[in-house]
Amino acid sequence: MLGWRLCLDTSLAVIGAQAHANAAPDEVKELADELRVITRRARLPCPASDILFGEVDNQFERASRPPPAAARTA
Repeated sequence: MLGWRLCLDTSLAVIGAQAHANAAPDEVKELADELRVITRRARLPCPASDILFGEVDNQFERASRPPPAAARTA
């Protein structure tokens, strides 16, 4: 996990990851789900990863919801 932390701890990685997450949220969700399986199999505590996975889940859920219906004006 330290290797990922060092790799992703750059402004370029943040910008690139954010752009990809916005363009392809389903791919980001799939990647997060795969990483979640790996970390659970390792049976090591990964609190930062747990927070990240929760955020990915929340963002994906919001992105996949249909927009609210427009309020009717009378």
